[in-house]
Amino acid sequence: MINILYMSHFSDLRMGGQRSMTHLIENLDRERYKPFALCPEEGELSQKLLSLACPVFHFPLYSLKPKNIIKCLPEAFRIRKILKENEIDIIHSDYPSDTYFAHLARIGTKAKIIWHVRWNVPAAKDRIFERVYDGIIGVSEAAGRRFKLDNPEFSKKYKTIYNGVDTNKFLPLQDKSKLRDELALPSDEFILLFAGVRKEGKGVFDILNAQVLLKNSEKDLPLIVFVGGDEQNDNRMKIDDLIEKHSLKDNVRVLPAQINISDWMRASDLIAIPSHEGNEGMPRVSIEAQCSGVPLIVSDAGGVAEAIGREENAGIVVRQNSPQDIAQAIEKIMSSPALSKKMSEAGRKRGKELFDIKIHASRVENFYQYILNDYNLEHK
Repeated sequence: MINILYMSHFSDLRMGGQRSMTHLIENLDRERYKPFALCPEEGELSQKLLSLACPVFHFPLYSLKPKNIIKCLPEAFRIRKILKENEIDIIHSDYPSDTYFAHLARIGTKAKIIWHVRWNVPAAKDRIFERVYDGIIGVSEAAGRRFKLDNPEFSKKYKTIYNGVDTNKFLPLQDKSKLRDELALPSDEFILLFAGVRKEGKGVFDILNAQVLLKNSEKDLPLIVFVGGDEQNDNRMKIDDLIEKHSLKDNVRVLPAQINISDWMRASDLIAIPSHEGNEGMPRVSIEAQCSGVPLIVSDAGGVAEAIGREENAGIVVRQNSPQDIAQAIEKIMSSPALSKKMSEAGRKRGKELFDIKIHASRVENFYQYILNDYNLEHK
């Protein structure tokens, strides 16, 4: 039995990283791998993990700053005790400072460390991380470009493994009317969904300004539905101001985060992810949407465009910071049911082939074996 300790910097399930971690744990081969988890405090995440028969430890995970050194060392010793008592073979973390914290804790144990990189933007400590960690998983090829892949000593440590989703849960719908009734959505309107944290870097205002362009040119308007939380309160005020200024009250809905996000996706006609560089690795929404057979509009930022694959025709890639491109893409998809159907089919096919959670879990397990065998076991 191989024992894995998963570390999370957050205690809720709002972030894609935490959802990805729970999906992986749920689909591990339990005859070969036993999961444990560590998170800062009790909450939604630990409840979910316990329901998956994954023991959870709660420790504060401090950032590695001089002022925290006195706090970090005792916690590192406490974590080291957990590593030894549970004979942990691998520590799997996706938050940079937690991963380095784990490195301090694992001294004197057999545990190896894997860092799951979910962001594309290089950080000052990347060169240190390349040397310290035993393995690094990137959620996209764009994430891998943070590192010196041309260095043989590092390249053997790195593997791109796309996130996975349950393709039996994220399914296309032929008739959306019943689901729309349940969600209080109109059955006769074209619905564009944005799901995630509402902030400028995710292109929220680009979507709204695209709607303004469509209205000013007297084009047909979709119903835009924003589902998620706000990064900060003034973002919500800016959104409301734009809606009021351009009389878009009947064409835009702003809703809080929803538990059943898969239903909101399947009830939509189009999903937009026009993120700016540095705000995404490979967003879960992009792969969940494809598996649900919903066409996408994505920006050309790193792993966002990589998610749909330019040649698969699962959506339209637009330039970052370009409401005009978004407006043109919306108009193109709204005006062509045949194109929408083609994108839906291409996305579903790509989703099943690349992003099925079983494929993801198998590739991560292969990487575990590869790392434990000191890079001698071929991994796929």
